Amino acid sequence: VIQYEGKPKMDDQIAAFTPPPSPNMPNRNTALNYVGLCLLEGTTLSEGRGTDMPFKLIGSPFIDSKKLLEAMSPFINQNDVIDTVSFIPRSIPGKSSHPKYQAERCHGLKIIHLENPINWTFHLFETLESLYPDKFNFLKSNFIDKLYGSNALRLTIQAGDDVTPMILGWELNLAQFYQMSKKYHLYP
Repeated sequence: VIQYEGKPKMDDQIAAFTPPPSPNMPNRNTALNYVGLCLLEGTTLSEGRGTDMPFKLIGSPFIDSKKLLEAMSPFINQNDVIDTVSFIPRSIPGKSSHPKYQAERCHGLKIIHLENPINWTFHLFETLESLYPDKFNFLKSNFIDKLYGSNALRLTIQAGDDVTPMILGWELNLAQFYQMSKKYHLYP
């Protein structure tokens, strides 16, 4: 288990003279994770705000890190780099004044790299709903619906349904769009 309290190595820092696009998106790897992990903002799970690694640390006081990592193993791509972690979110002026679980020890996962953050996050929600049905929740405001663009994700997870058909539907739609738009591409 990684006990995270310090500052990360900034080897993937965009450039020292380039301001980050957001105070909680300090580098390229964070931006890549954000594609899917931004959906955590609509849940009771910490997305790592209040640490120096937002959208790279995810967790909650109620999570058993090893149990979660084991349950997520079928959804981990061979190129994904994930480990267990404990962290304590703190108020960081200009970045996160009131993070979820402020000053509480959270347990969860440290995300170094995800090959497909969106698919992985869908399976994470499905897994958390299965492991912690009384503790993992979407926020009462249904902010997740705004983040996702509809209520389909929330309703699928709350019903206990498999998210795989949603993922396969995107892949089919993407393939159809690519074929339809091919005649408009300037380059092959």
